[in-house]
Amino acid sequence: MMLLDLSFNNLKGSVPVQIDRFSNLALSLNLSNNNFEGQLPASIGKLVSVLAIDLSDNQFSGSIPTLMGSCISLAYLNMCNQGIKKRASGAP
Repeated sequence: MMLLDLSFNNLKGSVPVQIDRFSNLALSLNLSNNNFEGQLPASIGKLVSVLAIDLSDNQFSGSIPTLMGSCISLAYLNMCNQGIKKRASGAP
């Protein structure tokens, strides 16, 4: 699969831990403009091939999972309009 775009679908709740089942995403994961809330699952860091992740305009809170650093192909990350802290959890 090249991309997964679930933006503007009024999805609610938390992002499932099983998001890592899309580890073959090559281009983009777009979950923007929904009603996701809570902490991002650490498993999002297993999307190592994805180039872009858009999580903007949701209700996420907490810290960015440290495992996001494992997304070595990531060139674009949009997390605007959240309650997320800028520092990755576990970072100094």
